Order: sequence, then C-alpha cells, then structure tokens
Amino acid sequence: MKNNVMLKLVLYDFKMGFLSNRFKYFVVCIFFAFISFMFYREASIKDTVLDFGPGSVTDCLIYIFKGMKVYTSSPLNDFELPLAWLIMQSLLCILISFYPAGDVNSYGSQILVKSGSKTRWWLSKCVWTICTVNVYYLLGYISVYIVSTILGHASFGVNEILNMDMNGMKFDSVDNLELLMALIVLPVTSSLAISMVQNVLSFILNPTMSIVLIFCGLVISAYYYSPISIGNHSMLLRNGLFYDYGFNMAKGLISNIIIIFLAALFGSILFNRYEVIKKI
Repeated sequence: MKNNVMLKLVLYDFKMGFLSNRFKYFVVCIFFAFISFMFYREASIKDTVLDFGPGSVTDCLIYIFKGMKVYTSSPLNDFELPLAWLIMQSLLCILISFYPAGDVNSYGSQILVKSGSKTRWWLSKCVWTICTVNVYYLLGYISVYIVSTILGHASFGVNEILNMDMNGMKFDSVDNLELLMALIVLPVTSSLAISMVQNVLSFILNPTMSIVLIFCGLVISAYYYSPISIGNHSMLLRNGLFYDYGFNMAKGLISNIIIIFLAALFGSILFNRYEVIKKI
C-alpha cells in the first residue's frame, strides 16, 4: 500500500513538474544549441588560421563544461566569469526552483493530505529533482549532438591541439573512462547536489531567494577555488586531470553524494517539523 502511494506521488510529480517546465525545456535546448554553434564557429576560424582540424561532439562538450581556470587576484589579472558554465547552471536552478515549493501551495497540498505522509511527499520531490537534472543534461547532450551532426562534426574523438589552443587543456594522460566521468558523471552529480540544496532553501526562504543564493554561490565558486565547493566540481579546468592542484574526481563524487543525501535528510526533517505551507 505504501509503495502504491509513493508511486502515485512520483507519477503526479512527473506529470505536474513536466507541465510546469515544458517551455523551459525548450529554452534549455536553444541554449545548448546556441553554445554549440558558437563553439564550432570559433573552432572553424582557428582551423582556417592554424589548420589543426575540426572539432567534435566531445570537444564541444569540453568547451561548454570547461568553466574557468583557478583565478589568482592581481592588478594584471582581470576576473572574467565563465558565462557559458554560469548560464548553464543558472538555467537548471530556474528549472528546479519553483515547482516543489510552489506545488505545496496549489493542488499539491491536497495530494500531501491524501498521501498521509510528509516524508513520502518530500521524497517524491527528491525523485523528481533527480529525474529533472538528468533530463536537463540529456537534452543538453542531444542538442550538442544534433548541432554537431548538422554541421558535419558528429564524431566523438578529442582534438588535442584544438583543446590546447582554445581551452589550455592537455589530454596526454587522460583515458576515455576518466573523460566520461569528467563530462557526464561529475557535472550531473554536482548539479544534483546544488539542486537538492536549492530545494531545501526554497522551503526555508522562497524559490526566488533560493535562486539568488545559489547564483551567488556559483559566482563565489568561480572566483574562489576550494575542493569542497560543489560549484568547482563541475568545472573541467579545475579538475585534477587538467590542473595539477585540482580536485580529485573520486573525492568530488563522494562529496556530491554526501551533500545530496544530507540535503534529502535535512529537507525531510524540516518538512516534518514545520508548517511548511504557512512558511512559503
């Protein structure tokens, strides 16, 4: 019986969450497609001058997820935000923020009463968050592949000369499994950790304030490097594979999983102890 209730809650969230974000998903695809076009345009110009060959799907993903090198403050070193990375993370924040907290003030409050369990209601929102983050990245990967195919670059090899020139990244000692971890597993789990924290903040404060706080946290992550900052874990240029003093991928993954678990646990305790409907 409990499993049946949980399944109904999850299916309800899938349906209502998708409807609330259906236009935002379209914006996500446009964003990834636009960044992909920008990458291939820049790569084409450089190829014309330096003749190091075209880019690939993998090269395009590296370009999107690279973030920025560790910033060292000095009068000669201007701080420039990695806009592609920042917009990518911010779009996900907007995608995640409004539905869970907003649902409890609408028809979701009736679903909460019928379910008879605040814990199950919260866990269902956690499942929705996990699925939404994965769908977000899946749409991004598909958009990059479609643009790459249209432009005739639907290969998955790494152009090392191109990446060295455009991103300052060496691939001499990076194997395919490590690159897969860096391009898929770590960005997704980092975004999951951020999204779970954002869900908790949305209930404590409100969705808009949670977006503001997460955005500020992302900017701080770009400005200040720390292995314990989850924003850094999604930047390739701060990964130990490409930066001598970068974070260890295994430790970064473990850190993300711990944050996801603690956010889910704390959110459940918070949701059970307080009248969340009145607080929002």
